[in-house]
Amino acid sequence: MRVGLMITATILGLWGAAPPTVALADSYIDCSSSGYGRNYCSVNTRGRVWLDRQYSNDRGPCIENQTWGQDGRGIWVDRGCRGRFRVEDRYSGGGKDKDNTAAVVGGLLIGGLLLGALAANSKNNNNDNGSGSSWSGDSRRAVDSCSNEAMSQASRYGSRARIDRITSARAQNRGYSVQGYVAADVGPRTVTYSFDCDFDGRYANVELN
Repeated sequence: MRVGLMITATILGLWGAAPPTVALADSYIDCSSSGYGRNYCSVNTRGRVWLDRQYSNDRGPCIENQTWGQDGRGIWVDRGCRGRFRVEDRYSGGGKDKDNTAAVVGGLLIGGLLLGALAANSKNNNNDNGSGSSWSGDSRRAVDSCSNEAMSQASRYGSRARIDRITSARAQNRGYSVQGYVAADVGPRTVTYSFDCDFDGRYANVELN
């Protein structure tokens, strides 16, 4: 128990010592041209914008500066273009370009420390998910893989993705089933998503709810 409390205190200390200028994760927005007319989707476009995924078919291709683009009003789409667009955020203090690697790596580091605290606490209590035995190496690997994938997905919608808690890790026919909650900062708010994950020993298939 003491080890778990010490690691948890360390995590809180890391959060409290975060620098004022942080890397934000890029955001995503769906925008569609209705009736082959031009439509605007309001979004802050100070950073770069990419077409992440095209939903429309060949009758409504998404071609930059022809059927979609950006200006001071946001992202515009025209002539049937429908897609998901990735919008680059900026450093909150420096105004320089950035990628979201720092946010993801920071989230993985904090999430790994949190999982270590949970595992230590579980081992001390000799009970992790009601089964009466501590987590095995395989179950810890499943929790780690599922948590990393959950944080990676949550970073698409906000910044500073981190694991809130793991609620269960159960063995199943071909691996493990892991459930828990992952949080991310979306603007001034913290949004928490529940997630279900199936881990087959190599890959983690995560669904955010």
